[in-house]
Amino acid sequence: VSQSRYKGYTFNGANELVCLDLLGNIPTLNGKNITELTATNITSPENQHVYIDGNRTDTYIEDGSIYKPYKNISSAVASLTNSNGYVLNIMPYQYTELSTVSVPSVPLAIYGNGATITLSNGINIPNENISIKDLNVVGSLNFTSTSTNGKIIISGGNITGNINLDGNFCNVNHVTLLGGVLTANSNSYVLVDGCYLQSTIASSGRLIIYKIGRAHV
Repeated sequence: VSQSRYKGYTFNGANELVCLDLLGNIPTLNGKNITELTATNITSPENQHVYIDGNRTDTYIEDGSIYKPYKNISSAVASLTNSNGYVLNIMPYQYTELSTVSVPSVPLAIYGNGATITLSNGINIPNENISIKDLNVVGSLNFTSTSTNGKIIISGGNITGNINLDGNFCNVNHVTLLGGVLTANSNSYVLVDGCYLQSTIASSGRLIIYKIGRAHV
């Protein structure tokens, strides 16, 4: 951070990172030159990437980097302490979690990349903003946020088990639901779009179902 001036940037009085002019000075206030990054954002970057790869069998100190990924879901979830949020990258593998997995309440994007997670006791997700893409799940997904601003997006993949939805807006799109019950409470606005179903949908809130088919397995 201290070297940013020599790379064409510095911090202004509002502690925002600003692009310097050709003479190396802070320019006249102009929105296009303000990056909206503060020193705190840089030292604790938003959307920090965490990697999980169950295929790794070698010995190393796991830190969630692409070179030293976590080998199981629980270890990765335990590392999520930055309130700015995370991107969780799960490499294809058959993961099994014997204990309940409890995700901390931070903004989270999960890229499953076709991986399968078997949850013996389900997973509790209190996050008010979360997206899950291309993840296959065997077990229960419990979304427990009651925030009126919450957004839950599940896209792609197969889910075998119950889905309990809380939150203001829930979008379940192009997911194959292979049994269990999708339940949404009275605070939820749920859009089920382009899904294949062998599951039951029960909603006491607002529900829109669009372009669904019956799953064949």
